[in-house]
Amino acid sequence: MFKLMLVRHGQTELNKHGIMQGQIDEPLNDTGRSQAMDLACFLKDEVYTHVFSSDLARASETCKLALSKNTSFQDAKSDIQIKLEPRLRERCYGSMEGKPFVEYLNAAKEAGIDRKSFTPEGAETRIQLLKRAEDFFMSLCESVYLNMSNGDENVTCKANVLAVGHGAYWRSLCELLRDTFGCIFNQSLQPVMANAGRTSLIVTLPSRKTADDVIFDTSETNSLDDWKNGITIKCLSLNIPVHSNL
Repeated sequence: MFKLMLVRHGQTELNKHGIMQGQIDEPLNDTGRSQAMDLACFLKDEVYTHVFSSDLARASETCKLALSKNTSFQDAKSDIQIKLEPRLRERCYGSMEGKPFVEYLNAAKEAGIDRKSFTPEGAETRIQLLKRAEDFFMSLCESVYLNMSNGDENVTCKANVLAVGHGAYWRSLCELLRDTFGCIFNQSLQPVMANAGRTSLIVTLPSRKTADDVIFDTSETNSLDDWKNGITIKCLSLNIPVHSNL
């Protein structure tokens, strides 16, 4: 079992003006930096064992600022580093990147397709996005399990993961956690998480029979599927705004 906090990046100028960002590498604006520093006050006493961030600038800057007051992370003796993870990038919106969000909505409406499923020219499909999110999540579970324990759940409980990413990406991951792993969310996953907002989860991993068992042997697909099917997830809080004390 481990704690997992999902954080959305702070505001950018493109956010402010309703422009589709996707994988445009836009930095935070002053409001976004202020939001990240407000988040830092909330996270200052957390002790993280794993920290991941999208490698896009708005996410990585949010992550650095959010940890700037964290006592454990700033400890000179700490060996915890921010791992920049391309699989956490926002969905690629292809030809719609850099255009007003309303144009995306109108194009989806004209095509008669739900906006989440609409795929502009050159964009990543929703299925591709879900697959990328699943790859990251399963890799995270594997990493936490193998690095934090040898099947000893008491050790695994000490794992505490922070991941900083993007709105549409986190919504897609939460849909995956709901539909594939049975995670119950007590409110709608719409709209996307606010800038510098957060979602907190508890992930419970199935134990191994012995420390010598190999659970991530790619030649043993059934074994991996069985282990995956044993993962359970509980949502503690969903899409909490940066200024909330929840």
